[in-house]
Amino acid sequence: MMIRTVKYELPYDKVLIDTVNIGTEVFRFWSDTAFKHGTSNVNNLHHYGYYALRKVFPSFPSALCLTVRDTVIESRRSAKTNKGEKNPVVNTHPSRGLRYNARCFNMKNGRISISTVDGRKKYDVTPAPGYEEWNIISATLKITEGRCFIHVQYEKESPPAQEWKETDVLGIDRGVKNIIATSDNEIINSKHLRSVKGKYQHMKAELQSKGTRSAMRRFTKISGKERRFVRDVNHCISKQLAESGYGVFALEELTNIRKNAVKGKMWKPARKMIGGWAFRQLAEFLEYKAEERGKVVVYVNPKNTSQRCSYCGHTEKDNRKGSSFACKECGFSLNADLNASRNIAGLGISVFGRVVSQGSQCSS
Repeated sequence: MMIRTVKYELPYDKVLIDTVNIGTEVFRFWSDTAFKHGTSNVNNLHHYGYYALRKVFPSFPSALCLTVRDTVIESRRSAKTNKGEKNPVVNTHPSRGLRYNARCFNMKNGRISISTVDGRKKYDVTPAPGYEEWNIISATLKITEGRCFIHVQYEKESPPAQEWKETDVLGIDRGVKNIIATSDNEIINSKHLRSVKGKYQHMKAELQSKGTRSAMRRFTKISGKERRFVRDVNHCISKQLAESGYGVFALEELTNIRKNAVKGKMWKPARKMIGGWAFRQLAEFLEYKAEERGKVVVYVNPKNTSQRCSYCGHTEKDNRKGSSFACKECGFSLNADLNASRNIAGLGISVFGRVVSQGSQCSS
């Protein structure tokens, strides 16, 4: 299934603000109750807290009480899985927003109907083009910098995946010096991106040192500009890749890259750059853009991709010196990132072959 989120702006009404603020308190109530009883079971949590909650927040719609309850349970289970905590404490903030489902939200012909602390309210919006045949599955109400938004989540069946050959696999190496290097010998340098981010980070550091209220407001605005700039760059690159003639995109699985940086396995300037880099965002954008076109993104083990010779396969740490790669075994030389992208492509062919094989077995 393809899932997309579209943001619509609503009037900055007091009733919507109150609904989000009370929703934050309801979240804390459910979270405290779950922690007190040490439960991550929906039915148990409902038994422990629902009737007490209704007495404390009588104006808060019953259906919303249940969606907040479910959000707390999901957050606790996620914390258990990701952090290994047996009885995690999950916190919230108004910026997190208030989630809605079909019982308390619907949208038809450009009119939104939404549950609030003052009953059902209706607002007119301009429907986003291209979503006429999509199904609405949920929504999130958020208050951001004096503006009110409803993030509507749409769902639609994915187009059937096309048949691709080994020659349709593109290896993509993501980095800091070069945003991407691909196995068809294309490099997108990050010089402009690093320059703009550097200016924003310098301004943010100065504002943080001041610490005044106006400085922090300015800090928030600059942070938003920086995020939007990086987001736009990643959108443009992912679109360029998705619209290329390749059908399978191989990327390194970089789950632990920030964890390794924090542990001090990288020199300080590199840790700082990696900490502010949107590796995952680029991959996510490419995933959904590829899915829309019947294409596939696969992930490979990043171990030794920068040290292995893409020509003869010899792996040695001294093969790579900075941005240059020269194999100590066969003498093959190439830009280090391009060499890594070719290794990633080779691994991607193997991974994609297993996926296709498993799919064929399942379908037979």
